[in-house]
Amino acid sequence: MLENVYFWKNKNGGGGALNIIIIALVLIVLCAAGGGGGWYYFVKIPADQQAEQKQREIQERQSNIASVKDYYAKSLSGADFDKAIAVLGEIRKGIYPIDSLMSLESRSFSCDNKKCNLNLKLDKDALLTQPELIFWDKPYKASVPIAKKGKNEKYDLEYSNLDSKMTGSKILAAYKSGSKDLGLYSCNDIMSYVNTYNSLVKRGKGGSSKNTDEMLVIKSAPNSKVADLEKTLVGSVKRYDMLSGSWEMTTQSSSSHVLDMMNELNLQTLLYKQAYKDAFLVNKIETLKNGIKVSGGLVCKG
Repeated sequence: MLENVYFWKNKNGGGGALNIIIIALVLIVLCAAGGGGGWYYFVKIPADQQAEQKQREIQERQSNIASVKDYYAKSLSGADFDKAIAVLGEIRKGIYPIDSLMSLESRSFSCDNKKCNLNLKLDKDALLTQPELIFWDKPYKASVPIAKKGKNEKYDLEYSNLDSKMTGSKILAAYKSGSKDLGLYSCNDIMSYVNTYNSLVKRGKGGSSKNTDEMLVIKSAPNSKVADLEKTLVGSVKRYDMLSGSWEMTTQSSSSHVLDMMNELNLQTLLYKQAYKDAFLVNKIETLKNGIKVSGGLVCKG
């Protein structure tokens, strides 16, 4: 009887200790779980968010650097006046031998910083052949162009994708070399010069305000899309405070005869005698009905 009583006590006593152990283990597990959850929510998530924010900042900075470089690359993509003058001379040089063989009536051309396309029209009594055109010492074969709808004049010979070599400038070379100073002129000085030059041209034509022939026409005033970015990227990009705009000039004559070439000669002269030549870059030269238009970018220091 007593043994049974004592056995009963030992049994319940052991069970109580076991319960305590089980409860303790449960509490430990819960604490561990709670601690893990706390670490996840209060340590890992904030750390991940901070890392993501840092990555976004790096990507944004890289994007801003790319935007600044792209701005300078596009703004300085044109050729200086010496290159444009040389291209006009090369066009004349290439046409004269063909004219001596076939008697040409007129010509048209379009040149950008990569290529030139040249069209020639024969006199009505000329014998049609397809001579090669020598352009920058390289021969190019002629093709007979297909008449295009909406074009009044049909040309007999077409020379396409001639390497223009109309690229490069002193300012672009300085930028690519990482120079501290690009040699930019003041925008105020440039605009003052343009106004003075145009006034003299107008005076020579009797003060006509409508005729812009031979005038420097500013198509867009100098400005910068990356001025604010340059201020925030100190140490990552060189700050030049360069502004860019666009300009154009046209020359007109009463004749489009191929041997006249007065438009080409006149334009060469006009480009050569300009002041602040380094500020004006040429992106395109193209013939008009009775003239030539040259256009490009304008760069200066704000």
